[in-house]
Amino acid sequence: MNLKTMLCLALITTSATARVHALEMPADIQTYLQTATVSESGYPTGTDPQIIQFTDYVKANWAAILASIDTIAPDERRQRVIAAGAEFLAGSDYLNFLSGLLDKYQAGKIKKAVAVEAMMADGKKAGFLAYNYQNQVVRNLCERAKTVFPSEAALQTSMTEILSGAQRSQAALAAFNENRPEPELLPNN
Repeated sequence: MNLKTMLCLALITTSATARVHALEMPADIQTYLQTATVSESGYPTGTDPQIIQFTDYVKANWAAILASIDTIAPDERRQRVIAAGAEFLAGSDYLNFLSGLLDKYQAGKIKKAVAVEAMMADGKKAGFLAYNYQNQVVRNLCERAKTVFPSEAALQTSMTEILSGAQRSQAALAAFNENRPEPELLPNN
């Protein structure tokens, strides 16, 4: 049975079947999720080989992971680790992940803090939304986050600053000061 078929079964059957789906993850990934956290700088913790293996797994399976996130990661810590791992996705996949994360929050499947923190990424994708503020998908996502979290003042401010373009220069300065590459630039659409 392939992963896509297993995902469909997990979504339409009982929670027991969903638990079996979660067990289909490689044992080392399951073990990693049991102990990993997210560092203050927004990156998954662990040894370099563990982090590489986990982020490679997330990159290859992000849609299936997101579809079953409430089963695979039933608590906030593990959900945060998955969101931090998703920051290693290519830009368009990352935007789809964020949109799906908002869907999961609205469906009551993930913790509010996880969705809010993901929209204000401070790890590998720090500055990504700000750099791409002219991209229509980014703009729609930021507007949607403002609608989903109307009482989250920090998120409201951040999304407003992203949409205005004001955060782009701040993101560029932060990347320079932290000696990290500038975020991926998407087409403006």
